[in-house]
Amino acid sequence: AGFESLDEQEQSRWAKTVIQPGQPLKIKWQFTANHKSKHFKFYITKPNWDPNKLFTRESFEEKPLNCYDPQPTWVAPNQPPKDGLTFTCTMPNRSDYQIIMAEWDVDDTR
Repeated sequence: AGFESLDEQEQSRWAKTVIQPGQPLKIKWQFTANHKSKHFKFYITKPNWDPNKLFTRESFEEKPLNCYDPQPTWVAPNQPPKDGLTFTCTMPNRSDYQIIMAEWDVDDTR
């Protein structure tokens, strides 16, 4: 409860960052609660998704983006640095509006 606004979707709903297809994208993960972590993965919407419909897991590619070299250096399952991590992700050749979904697999919570 309390996250209902995340369930809203239409093409004009979210702030957008213009990126170039095929170019690297830096994604900064800022921690408000820091935990030992198993992995971070980033998924992009499929080319034919409908940006005016509520997105589901099926809206996203099955395989995560190729993201590498978290900076500063971090190795699972250690606790990431409190200042956050920056991942460099290789973007596929896409046009139009796409969404990137982030997955954080926390290691030490139940």
